[in-house]
Amino acid sequence: MYRWPAYSKDTVLFVTAFFGIPFITFGSEADNALCFAIRATSAARPEQPSHEGMIRGIAFSASVFALLVHTLSRRGGLLLINFLAIIKIGILLLIIALAIAYSAGAIGPTPSNAAEFQSNNLLVIGNISVANMTHDQMSSQNLGLQNSFRGASGNAFGYATALLDAIFAFSGFEQANYVLGEISQPHRKLPIGLGVSSGLVCVLYLAVNICYWAVVPQQMMLPQANGATPPTIAEAFFTLTLGFLDPNDPYLGKRIANVMTALSALGNIVVMMYSATRVKQEIAKEGLLPFPKFFAQNYDLSIGRLLGRAQKNSTFEKCFGWLLSSKWFAPTNFQEKTPAGAMTLQICVCFILLFSTWGLGANNAFSFLGGVGTYMINAWFGVMLSAGLLYLRFNKRENWNDKSNDINPTISILAASIYLIFNAFPVVTLWVKPPNSSSDSLSWFLIPTVSMIMLVCGSLWWLGFIVLTRRKDKRERTVLKVIKIPDYDEDPRGSGHYVQTHETTYIFRQGQDFAEYDMKEAGMSNGAARNRNGDFDRLDDFGAVGPGR
Repeated sequence: MYRWPAYSKDTVLFVTAFFGIPFITFGSEADNALCFAIRATSAARPEQPSHEGMIRGIAFSASVFALLVHTLSRRGGLLLINFLAIIKIGILLLIIALAIAYSAGAIGPTPSNAAEFQSNNLLVIGNISVANMTHDQMSSQNLGLQNSFRGASGNAFGYATALLDAIFAFSGFEQANYVLGEISQPHRKLPIGLGVSSGLVCVLYLAVNICYWAVVPQQMMLPQANGATPPTIAEAFFTLTLGFLDPNDPYLGKRIANVMTALSALGNIVVMMYSATRVKQEIAKEGLLPFPKFFAQNYDLSIGRLLGRAQKNSTFEKCFGWLLSSKWFAPTNFQEKTPAGAMTLQICVCFILLFSTWGLGANNAFSFLGGVGTYMINAWFGVMLSAGLLYLRFNKRENWNDKSNDINPTISILAASIYLIFNAFPVVTLWVKPPNSSSDSLSWFLIPTVSMIMLVCGSLWWLGFIVLTRRKDKRERTVLKVIKIPDYDEDPRGSGHYVQTHETTYIFRQGQDFAEYDMKEAGMSNGAARNRNGDFDRLDDFGAVGPGR
């Protein structure tokens, strides 16, 4: 924790709106919900395209499922997140193991089973069947030095798009920061968790890409002369490695790939419903949104509360009272408050995004939603964040080296510089028109244009909020107050470093005659804030509202 800097008036409010409104709009699980629906329907019916309505319905249902899980049980949601994370790591390890087995000749097309692969349309390129190619021929097309960079694109737009896709794949590393207030001993646990998880994912992702190119020949990824859409690299990989398991199902590899991709997307849906709602709850605590207390509060809608009510029913108590009275199934063990208001906002925005992009088609809608979110939230704000860190480091008046003395300045500057360069490249380059683009793909300027519009909307929201609030202040002779009182603890003990463990937020209107009244003398330190009706309201327990005492 640091002292609150002496910002200019309304600066913090502007920054909150500038980031908050775009995040509320596109910081959603809608893109991965579409990915989940596309892959799930493709796994079920790989031989025919799915209806747009079915895809949108499945996508929204997956989001509702994540909402219910986190609303009914916070701990249950965390268990599901960890379970899906283990599955995703297992999938990456499986890909590595399959590539090794394929390279050793234990699986995949061989002279003895080549005829079985002939019927698989995914493995036929023009008049040549991949099944007739040896493993060495396939590997040399990608890994041979003479072929590795053959036909490399000189199109900067293509590299920028590829870099955005890479940022999208790795963007989950910052999710822990969204829920840092719910992590015990963050000074010790966060560096360890980020270092281990990020390092493990980087190694596995790099290994998986090498495995893909050691198995899948380049021709399978290129547009076909007959206009057919090439398979995804995962579909091609599992077709080559596991497609022989059932010769009667030419789509087996495609099914396996789509099931695993769907599970990965489901993991992101569950994570975003947990972490992004915490960010939106904090935005609501600034008073920027309509009905801020509804979106900022925590509510107990848990399964423990439902069981507690059911326990009062004589019939239910007679049948299951013995179970609920046990230590493991006592309702009080499952009663937890969750940001249900922010989750309501999250699911409503998800619904709007899913159905407002109907006209783009499911695949283009996924590319659009994921592209805007990555370009705006990760790349654009990544540029501003890294530039701000460099400014603090090089501006001697800020004395940042004294405030952040646990981090080597050289490492900090190097990390911020790399982060700035790699985020600035797609931010700038995506405005350069590519030499050619497919007629059935998104317009090249759509993602950066929508992103800039959303950033402008964030600024206009702040301006509108200031104008409307001050008009109301003048009309009612009141002042909108947002007071935050933090509780903090030393972490670790004896270190002299402090972290916030709890925050009580007060949102109320105060008469102008008392606007300068000392909050301590008014009893605010005891957890009471008088609203315009003369009652006392408080937002505590990370936003839970209750009467002052």
